Amino acid sequence: MKESEKKALVEALVFAAAEPVSAKKIAAAVDEISKDEAKTLLEELAASCLEENRGIYIREVAGGHQMISKPDYAHWIRALNQDRKAARLSRAALEVLAIVAYRQPITQPEIADVRGVQSDAPLKTLLGRKLLRMQGRKNVVGRPILYGTTREFLLQFGLRDLKDLPDMEEFEQFIATEEAGPPHAEGDQPQLEELEKESEQHSSEDSRGETGGEE
Repeated sequence: MKESEKKALVEALVFAAAEPVSAKKIAAAVDEISKDEAKTLLEELAASCLEENRGIYIREVAGGHQMISKPDYAHWIRALNQDRKAARLSRAALEVLAIVAYRQPITQPEIADVRGVQSDAPLKTLLGRKLLRMQGRKNVVGRPILYGTTREFLLQFGLRDLKDLPDMEEFEQFIATEEAGPPHAEGDQPQLEELEKESEQHSSEDSRGETGGEE
């Protein structure tokens, strides 16, 4: 197989894959392409998309590569798909998601302490969406369940791993732009300053490991 054919094939595989595809998976699917070759071809394809100023690009996310449209064209893409009713997360769920992402592993009572309100419903929603998962139990009285983010969380937010999490200010801005869900009732505002302080205290490697994290 010619080099140009290999590159075209890899591009087709990335385009057709339902999830980010790794060099290892490509090598397993195509006998003529080794893992190292696949990695090189993926890098070349990603570079060519940027150099040619195309409407799509290839990004590395959640341990693989994915072809997506450029953020610059999001407005027109939304207009094209305006009839599609995508299920979006409520603000409460986004707040819980942020708390877990920056403080994981964390228990439900600890989440409630940060938010100042109970978070049963958004937590259940996030588990159902596979953005959060149970990570065992905390060794304290009652042994409450510990929660953390999932690989699906990384996929949804376009992160290679948790080290790519934006700072708290950026995440707050993201939440502020989300218009899904009703406004907060009094007393249901997120304690973002406290969350930021806690995120700084929990920024060690073992508190933000390689696992990926409301309605």
